[in-house]
Amino acid sequence: MKITIVRHGKPRELPTTKISALKMGDWIRAYDSSPLSELSQPVLELQKLAQDCKFIVCSDLCRSIESAERLGKEKILIKSPLFSEAGMPYPNSVAFSLRPHTWAAIFRIVWLLGYSSNAESYASAKVRAKQASSEVVQLSKKHGHIMYVGHGMFNRLVVKELRRNGWQGSKHPSREYWGFNVYEAP
Repeated sequence: MKITIVRHGKPRELPTTKISALKMGDWIRAYDSSPLSELSQPVLELQKLAQDCKFIVCSDLCRSIESAERLGKEKILIKSPLFSEAGMPYPNSVAFSLRPHTWAAIFRIVWLLGYSSNAESYASAKVRAKQASSEVVQLSKKHGHIMYVGHGMFNRLVVKELRRNGWQGSKHPSREYWGFNVYEAP
């Protein structure tokens, strides 16, 4: 049994001009619906792993679906919100402005500390990651090598669950676009 965990390809660029925290909700929604950049392609080694796998599962977000399609449209078995990125919180009031990626870094840190305004909580995301991990393990038991195309933070939570259950592979999944790690059953 083998599970290849992949971070989606690079999405199209979004505006990076300073915005207020209140506008981050709009920016997050735009990012979640953003398609992949036309130039974003998986590396050859990942393409070979995709050829070897039996099935591909992905989240229901555009960047994950399009990444899975570039790896093997005919192999996609599941597109599910179970595998979507952990929600990004944002406040309902902050007057000053920062660049969206700066806000995202700040909000992700405070999310890890328990802040979850307008988003799924860290505790809820961990529960969902446990369910997602169980799902991909069951698929791997049934089909051998499967590929899971997900998202940066949620991939980390899923990998933590896999490793907790004895799966062998990198402790930290790749954060790069098209980054991947292979995990093998105990």
